[in-house]
Formats: sequence, structure tokens, C-alpha cells
Amino acid sequence: MPKLATILAILVAITATSVARAQSQPDADATAQAREHFERAERLFSIGKFEQAAARYEAAYDAAQLPEFLFNIGQCYRQLQRYDQAIFAYQKYLQEKPDALNREYVERTIAELEQKRDLEASRRLRLTEPLADPSDDRPQPVPAKPVYKRWWFITGAVVLAGAVTTGIAITRHSTPSSDLGELDFRK
Repeated sequence: MPKLATILAILVAITATSVARAQSQPDADATAQAREHFERAERLFSIGKFEQAAARYEAAYDAAQLPEFLFNIGQCYRQLQRYDQAIFAYQKYLQEKPDALNREYVERTIAELEQKRDLEASRRLRLTEPLADPSDDRPQPVPAKPVYKRWWFITGAVVLAGAVTTGIAITRHSTPSSDLGELDFRK
């Protein structure tokens, strides 16, 4: 009987080791699927089809959870100006790969995207003063004066008022009227 218990213990240990090894190594089919999606995504990204590339990178990540796919997803959404999705992907990338060699670049990119997102939100909400776009080197336009503060409007109003006053003064009768009728005392 002790031999049987030893044999069962060895079989259980071998089975547990096999299961653990299978779980730690990605499935060959999943790896092949991830590679296929990744290669297609790379081609799509290179020709500027960022929407389709993002979908393929996401499918690759679903097949094999490699953090590099998250970085690529972030790059796609950055190109599409979907700032929240890009920031999320980059942050998830840094969570899954804290020792990333490009960590400084990713953190700087996240900060830039947060600025752009906030600028876009302020423009959309039409807050009092929109934040300046740090990437916009063009001089900002000076807000136009209201019409009633422009010189030509004020000059026109003065001329019009003078013309109306002159017209009224010219058309007034010089003889006063009375209840007795029209009497002309100049004769």
C-alpha cells in the first residue's frame, strides 16, 4: 500500500507541474493568433489606418497579454486624438511593465495628452479663456472690439444725429400758431 500512495503522489505532482507549466507558457495557437494580429496591425498603422490598427492590436492583446501591445494601442489612439483612450492604454502599459525602457517617453506623452484633452474640453465648454495649446506656435488672434466701440460706428452715429437735428430745425415753422387762427404780424 505505501508503494501505491507514493506512486499516486508522484502522479499528482507530475500533473500539477504540467498544468502549471501549461498555464505559464502561452498556448501556441494564442501566440500564433497574436502574431498574426500584430503583423496586420503593423501594416495598418504604417499606412495611417489607426482605427483598424487599434482593433488588431487589441485582438493581439486578447490573444497574448503582452504589455507592448498596450503601448501600440496607445499610439493608435494618440494618432486618432482619442486622448482618454490613449492615456488609459499608456497607463496600463506602465502598470504591466514598470521597468519599461521607454517609461520617461510614455510619462511625457501622457502629460502632453492630458494637456491636449483639457484644452479640447475647455474649447468644447467655451470657458472664459481657453488654455493655450503648447504645440501651437502661431500668434493668437486679438479679440475684435464690439461694433459699438469702433470709430466708424461712433462717427456715423454723430453724423446721423446731426443730420436729424438739422432736419428738424429746418422744417419747423417760424410762426407760432394760436387759437385765433393763423395771424401774420409781419405785414
